[in-house]
Amino acid sequence: MKYHPSSQAPLGWILSFQYGGVVVGSTLAGMFSDRLGRRNMLMIALTGDVIFFTMTGFVESIEMMMAVRFLAGLSTPLTACIAWLLDAAGEDVGVRARNQGMFGMCSVIGFMLGAAMAGFAGYSLFSVVNCVCGGLALCSLLTTYRSIEPDRPNSDAVPSGVKDIMKSKEFLSLAVVYGVVGMQFTGATSLIGVVLPEKFGFEEWQVALSFIVMTVVHFLLMANLKTLTAKFGTPALIISSYSLAILGHILFLFKFSFSSLPSTLFLFLISTLVLPLAMTGANMLAPGVADKYGKNARGATVGMLRTTFNVGQAIGPAFS
Repeated sequence: MKYHPSSQAPLGWILSFQYGGVVVGSTLAGMFSDRLGRRNMLMIALTGDVIFFTMTGFVESIEMMMAVRFLAGLSTPLTACIAWLLDAAGEDVGVRARNQGMFGMCSVIGFMLGAAMAGFAGYSLFSVVNCVCGGLALCSLLTTYRSIEPDRPNSDAVPSGVKDIMKSKEFLSLAVVYGVVGMQFTGATSLIGVVLPEKFGFEEWQVALSFIVMTVVHFLLMANLKTLTAKFGTPALIISSYSLAILGHILFLFKFSFSSLPSTLFLFLISTLVLPLAMTGANMLAPGVADKYGKNARGATVGMLRTTFNVGQAIGPAFS
């Protein structure tokens, strides 16, 4: 609004540059985590987060913001985090579901509360909010430094079989899941941040409230992921989440969906449920694909799948 008051479009492009950086970073982080170890890769990524999250608060042009957010995206720690949790679970499906549920809770809470914090702070505290994010990344870096990396199968072997993994029907199926989820989720959240204030006159606190409501529901889902997985199975969770996303898109076509705050909250809630259910389900299936067609390639597999998710993330905001 300060540097481009005539249009909200640059916000979508800034987000797309950020997720474009994540596209590159996810693949590299996955490949190097197999070779350097999860802990070392995670520390490298978090160092970038400390620097570029903080820098975001002091950028004074749209072009520089795009560059800084691209580098912040390049420093994504999520691929190494997922691979670390999968290693820690071993072959126990129950523990794997619990770990992915915890990961889902943490990532959704961070994403949503970050947006809510920014909504309540407004532009006047923009630099402070971003410095807080840089400080949190520093705390994560120090915690990782003091942590012990879990054992992983074939950790001494040279990573191999990546091409065979990418050609498999299982990998391609999961890639579709990841890609569609990325576009769906970031597109929906961008609509909350851009369209609601611009077209429907929502105040910042109403936008922030939208994120908070979604956070609570996502948290409850992730807290019960182990139980849901044991009762219904991973494929059922993925299918149900896509059904909700389809319903959300149908309701997007009608203006009455945006007629009040409760109806709008409901619309975006069902539109974004695809992330915690489908993504964590796909994360749980990825190690089996990696071990079936390759050796010591779990990180690379997760990284490539995250890349398809990030391609969707890059498309979603600009498209919405």
